[in-house]
Amino acid sequence: MRKQLRLLIALVVVLFLGVAHAIVDAEQRRENKHQREIQNAQNARQHRDARNQRDAQHINNAQNQEQQRQQQQKNQQKNQQKNQQKNQQKQQQKQQQQKQQQQKQKAQQQRQSQQKNQQQRQAQQRQQQRQQQQRQQAQQRQQAQQAQQAQQAQQRQQKRN
Repeated sequence: MRKQLRLLIALVVVLFLGVAHAIVDAEQRRENKHQREIQNAQNARQHRDARNQRDAQHINNAQNQEQQRQQQQKNQQKNQQKNQQKNQQKQQQKQQQQKQQQQKQKAQQQRQSQQKNQQQRQAQQRQQQRQQQQRQQAQQRQQAQQAQQAQQAQQRQQKRN
C-alpha cells in the first residue's frame, strides 16, 4: 500500500512536473512568438524607413540636379548676353570707325575737288592772260605798223612838196 502510494505520489509529481513543463514551454513559445513579431515589426519599420530615406535621397538628388541644370542654363544665358553685348559694342565701334573713315574720305575728296577747281581756275586765268598778252602784242604791232605807214605817207608827201 505504501509502495502504491509512493508510486501514486511519484506519478502525481511527474504529472505535475510534465504539466508545469508544458505550461513553461507554451509560455516560452508564446514569448518567442511575441519577440519574433516585435522583431519583424522593427525590421519592417527599418526597411520602410530605409526605403523612404532612399526615395527622399533620390528626390533630393533629382532636385539638386534640376537646380544645377537651371543654374547652368542661367549662366549660359548670362554669358550669351554678355557676348552679344560685346559683339554689339564691337560692331558699333566698327561702324563708328567706318563712318569716321567715310567722313575723312569725303573731306579729302572735297579738298581734292577744291584743288582741282582751283587748278582749273588758275589754268583759265593763265589762258586769259596769254590771250590778253597776244591781243596787246597784236595791237602794239598794228599801232607800230600804222605809225610807220603814217610816217612813210608823211615823208612821201614832203618829197612831193
